[in-house]
Amino acid sequence: MSASYLLKLLDSAPAQSLDSLALVLGVDPVLAGDWLAQLSEQGFAIQTDDRGALSLLRSVDWLQAQRIASRSASVEILLSTTSTSDELLERAQTGSIHGQAVFAEHQTAGRGRLGRQWVSPVARNIYLSLGWQFSQGAAALQGLSLAIGAAIADALDRQLGIALALKWPNDLFFNGAKCGGILVDLTGDIAHQCTAVVGVGLNVQMHANPAQGIDQAWTSIDAARAAPFERNVVAKILLTAITDCLVDFPSVTFGGWRVRWQQRDLLRGRYVTVGSERGIAVGVDGAGALLLDDDGIQRSVSSGDATLRPQSEVN
Repeated sequence: MSASYLLKLLDSAPAQSLDSLALVLGVDPVLAGDWLAQLSEQGFAIQTDDRGALSLLRSVDWLQAQRIASRSASVEILLSTTSTSDELLERAQTGSIHGQAVFAEHQTAGRGRLGRQWVSPVARNIYLSLGWQFSQGAAALQGLSLAIGAAIADALDRQLGIALALKWPNDLFFNGAKCGGILVDLTGDIAHQCTAVVGVGLNVQMHANPAQGIDQAWTSIDAARAAPFERNVVAKILLTAITDCLVDFPSVTFGGWRVRWQQRDLLRGRYVTVGSERGIAVGVDGAGALLLDDDGIQRSVSSGDATLRPQSEVN
């Protein structure tokens, strides 16, 4: 159980004291008090009346399956889970997860790339994982995460006017700071049938306090707006863009997305380091590998973290 359950209760029940809320949830009042503090830090306005009863000043923008519904995927919304991708990977051990889309209001152990934590406050952002089966093996899916990034960026730009940039290999950037990311887990055979779990995290209504654990510049897509985006609208756009991309990917491959990805390439023309490789980023190849030019010698890098190098290090 987590703070998400307390938020749900505050949003659906009459004003009650903290002790009463803790009793309903079956937790210690001290723990309920910690959750209450977390919710306040995440920007939820909670008022206390003269009787000590707690209530929300504004209703919560909860995700609703019927508003996100897709013709290509079933939609399930969890109040809290460790990780939406881990949820689907566990289900994949006992049955098909093709077309299953799992959203969570809160993740207690959200995953980013290279084992990093994905900070996942309650009812603020989009945490989505989608299972998809391919008749081809994993070897035929090179560049899939980049194609999904391009599909998401195109859809948000076209429908909401949000101009995202793409940082190799799978980060989403808005106004020069990270606002989202894509993580693809593959299970199955390298040459034959395999299943992809596509995980996407997108900051929609992120507040500063819950993001203290993030070790890089970050932003939220509502940062430039007076009013926040509706998460259900954003969630539907994301799910539709991802499923459309997955349906077409076996025939178009990343080659069909390469130009659109490079139009949003954040690193192009800039000095970067990826592990021991360094040079000027000059785009990506047909498999989604990053191309670096080092004094006229071009190399491709297929995995790793790309770090921008200060000009002082280059000269």
